[in-house]
Amino acid sequence: MPLFDDLRAQKDTLRKFLVKAGIFLAIFLLSDQIAGGFLRTGLERYFGLDIPARILCIGHSQTVLAIDKTELERELHTPVAKYARQGADASDRLAMIRHYLTSHPDSVKVIVFDVDAHTFTGKGLSANSYRLFYPFMDIPVMRAYVKKNSTSQGEYWLRRYLKLPRFSEVTLSLSIRGWLGKWTNLKYTQIDIDRAKKQLQQGNFRKISFDPGPSRLFEEIIRLVRSHNIHLVLAYIPTIDLLNNAEPQNYQKAIRIFEEYASKDSGITFLNYNNELSQRYDLFYDPIHLNTSGQNIFTKYLAKDLEKIDGVAVTLNKKGAISYKY
Repeated sequence: MPLFDDLRAQKDTLRKFLVKAGIFLAIFLLSDQIAGGFLRTGLERYFGLDIPARILCIGHSQTVLAIDKTELERELHTPVAKYARQGADASDRLAMIRHYLTSHPDSVKVIVFDVDAHTFTGKGLSANSYRLFYPFMDIPVMRAYVKKNSTSQGEYWLRRYLKLPRFSEVTLSLSIRGWLGKWTNLKYTQIDIDRAKKQLQQGNFRKISFDPGPSRLFEEIIRLVRSHNIHLVLAYIPTIDLLNNAEPQNYQKAIRIFEEYASKDSGITFLNYNNELSQRYDLFYDPIHLNTSGQNIFTKYLAKDLEKIDGVAVTLNKKGAISYKY
């Protein structure tokens, strides 16, 4: 009968549509998994999360631009991971340490943690920096961190089950650099010191404060690192002397805090590189970031200081293999 024929035709059409939709969805999800996995692997390579490193560098943009990972590895003959992200605050960096130690629980002997006079300042860094951790949401500790900080449930759940939306222009670029093995500092120019002086005179700079939140997180970072019997190096990556002198009392207060931590625990070392480099304006891209020349010099300074710490320095035996000094 025509009516039954029409119903059968409609069912056949619906069935074909559902089959096609199912195939499309399967292809889409498979493509998402493959592409997302590829990009995540590149990002892990960029941050050194793919290898068990002996030295782990944790920080924000100052570490990104100041430390030459490959040169540090050559100087010390040991694997180095540089897990640093622009805008990463104390909360982010605590999560980053937990992330790395979860992935490689027994490899790290030394953590180089960048500090400055704003370590205890609650304002000035990105409020949405947690989004940079979207690509690592498959790791339980990072998934929990993202969920805790996410301001939108829809945003969270979309990325919980789909991988490609986890990547931004920034993380996509870093993933590509990871696949290409490029960790170079791309800041080649020197600071315009006259312009910097004018900005500082106008009060156009981030003010130093000592807030409870960042101070508590800093204490938590120290407890976490030392509980794993890891030597903590508090490295004050140089900032220009003009900036350090803008609030001299607060600057000196921050220095005293770091020195006090180091004096109380032999497993903590404070290295203040302002003493040698803060007046070398030719090494700076802006008041707080080093250019390529600055990175080269700073990395050599850091390597020499790290050689003095137990568990870092290595020698080559007669066969050319690495032998670690404990």
